[in-house]
Amino acid sequence: MKKHTLNLTRQQVIDSLAFIQDSGSGRSALMQMMLEALMRSEREAYNFENGDVSNGFRSRRAHAEGRTFGLQVPRTR
Repeated sequence: MKKHTLNLTRQQVIDSLAFIQDSGSGRSALMQMMLEALMRSEREAYNFENGDVSNGFRSRRAHAEGRTFGLQVPRTR
């Protein structure tokens, strides 16, 4: 799978995060994106270090700040 990268300035990132936070789901959406990005990054590092391969995702629910939101948790073999 080809990895795409964006070269965003710090201000562009801040503006994008502010836009998401001001939307209806706000902080929950930001938390969901952050957690999923961290888990994907951890899986990539694990796969690289252990010669493992990815095996899709599983759905899970998380609770924070009185809200429930869905997460796509990466799997490895």
